[in-house]
Amino acid sequence: MAHLEVEQAVIVPSTIGKTKKVSDAVFKSRIKEVKRFLSNKFGGYTSVKGTGGYYSKGKGLIQEKVARVVSYAEKDKYKKNKNALIKKIGSWRKKWKQESMGYEHEGDLYYFKRGIEKSRKISPSTRKKLLKNLIKARRIKAMKLRRRR
Repeated sequence: MAHLEVEQAVIVPSTIGKTKKVSDAVFKSRIKEVKRFLSNKFGGYTSVKGTGGYYSKGKGLIQEKVARVVSYAEKDKYKKNKNALIKKIGSWRKKWKQESMGYEHEGDLYYFKRGIEKSRKISPSTRKKLLKNLIKARRIKAMKLRRRR
């Protein structure tokens, strides 16, 4: 039996921007794109349509149709595909003209806002320094733990 321990979900919006509704065909196409991506990367999905909303100072309560596309994955599969998922959510946010995109991970909700889709490049020399500092910090922590005993 496989244990799919990582639960995650992408909230698919039915609008462009805050309030301009897309056609049902466009909404279904967005949902299908998310389902396909999650299936390819993590093995499957479950989707549920519903209503999402938030309060806007200028416009009051804003509601829209949404779809919650859920995927469960094994830890190693999640780790392998996590960066691709982050980039993809960022590209959907941009493509669908959203201020932010909702993503649930292990029951916590995160909003992907502008700029999240840009990946950071770390130079080999910086990576080496970071790794050296991490090793040093772990040694110090281990020494402190030994002293307590």
